[in-house]
Amino acid sequence: MFGFPVVEERGGRSRWFVEPTPGSERLGPFVDPDASHLWFGPDHERHRPDIWAVCRPWPSPRAQRWTSRDLVVYEAHVRGMTMRHDRSDRGTFAALLDELPRLADLGVSVLELLPVHQFDPAEHNYWGYMPIVFGAVHQQYADDPDRAPDELAALVATAHDLDIEVWLDVVFNHTSEEDENGPLHHLRLLGRRPVDGEGRHGHDAYVMDPTDGSLADEAGTGNTIDAFAPLAL
Repeated sequence: MFGFPVVEERGGRSRWFVEPTPGSERLGPFVDPDASHLWFGPDHERHRPDIWAVCRPWPSPRAQRWTSRDLVVYEAHVRGMTMRHDRSDRGTFAALLDELPRLADLGVSVLELLPVHQFDPAEHNYWGYMPIVFGAVHQQYADDPDRAPDELAALVATAHDLDIEVWLDVVFNHTSEEDENGPLHHLRLLGRRPVDGEGRHGHDAYVMDPTDGSLADEAGTGNTIDAFAPLAL
């Protein structure tokens, strides 16, 4: 790790800073990459992030369920599926839940959801393929942002009751930090480690380009998670 982590807590929320050396000027703030829920401050911007981790329990796990029918897959974007509907909660898990009986009647046996990991609302990314963290549900898809995991769990449970299997389209090979000019959310600085006394460094989370020491862009998004690196694991 590049420096020493310092945790700031406020009202049940937390964020990190890093001191390159003990007592030096802090760098950050950053969010815990293992966070299960994120809170965005009112002044949050894409390149001036104000993101806090919130410790909140998830719904009790239920057994996996597979459909008993032949596979008929319906791929859906949570927001796009119901945004044209005349209801106050359009574009949410709750609104999509009400579409499930119709899908079952059509013969759909698998609902595949486009990414539901928390991505940056300030990025104006419609598809969700730039996750900030991998363990939090995108709260902008919830009727009640504080209950995003519960609303997703209710959607899955209702689908199972209708004999509809649920697949998640997930992104694990990069994050929303982009390249060296992108926003600092967590791994880009937390994973840095010096390799010599001349300022060169390696990384404990991202793949590095061996020719110039920059972040390797194998995913076309500015960074690539190194699945074998300690911090990524």
